[in-house]
Amino acid sequence: MPASRDGLGPFYQDVIAVSPLEPWDAASAAYRLEILARTLPFPVSGARLVPSNNNDVWRLETGYLRVAWRGDRSRLAREAELLGRLRGFLPVPVVLDCGGDDRLSWSLTAAMPGTAYEHLCVQPAPPGLRGLAREVTALLVAIRSRLHDPPDHLLAT
Repeated sequence: MPASRDGLGPFYQDVIAVSPLEPWDAASAAYRLEILARTLPFPVSGARLVPSNNNDVWRLETGYLRVAWRGDRSRLAREAELLGRLRGFLPVPVVLDCGGDDRLSWSLTAAMPGTAYEHLCVQPAPPGLRGLAREVTALLVAIRSRLHDPPDHLLAT
């Protein structure tokens, strides 16, 4: 472990990165994808890095590849199970595959039609945004009611 990563806390310990002080940069994301590509059961040629607030997200021809490289790397498997439980009840992406190990985990989900919510939240607000916000609220309420007693492993942090 490079000495320059000392003091960053457990969240950034043992990460795979090109830059030890900026493991979230595009070069490090590309390096992680290169490592994963050797073991993934699908091609990643033409992958495009998508802006994300959490770990790496790549747009592939088949969907979106999310790569967890820091923190709780097992969470993508729990998220896949949660999406499976919600399928048929709420519109959620289909998880096509997931896997990984204790250093890099990944999930591949099918793309869903529509516009990203963040692209609608601009000034001035586009027509229909208030109705969309109400729909999002209703979906969150539905998720909460559907998961009134989720398995403990889905609640792990």
